[in-house]
Amino acid sequence: MSNAGLIQVTVSGGITYDRLVSLKDAVRGQVTGVKNIYQRTFDGRQAVLDIEFAGGSAQQFADSLSRISFNGFSVTVTGVTQNSVSLEMSGQPASY
Repeated sequence: MSNAGLIQVTVSGGITYDRLVSLKDAVRGQVTGVKNIYQRTFDGRQAVLDIEFAGGSAQQFADSLSRISFNGFSVTVTGVTQNSVSLEMSGQPASY
């Protein structure tokens, strides 16, 4: 039986789909206790993810997330509740 709970993560700010994919990869690889990530929505301005997390509380998840270095963008924790975390993404626009 898993001890994991779901944490809803809302990401806003300078979000692009490429950055969202990078965020999910980094969280999966660098935050201990992440069992799965379910992408619920992405509309170009905001994304909502459900994170299956067995590493403790939403606060502990936010603490772990704040220690990750991202390539080409940054993520700031802007809010934490018992079962949710709000993030603001920023960085240089992608060049094509």
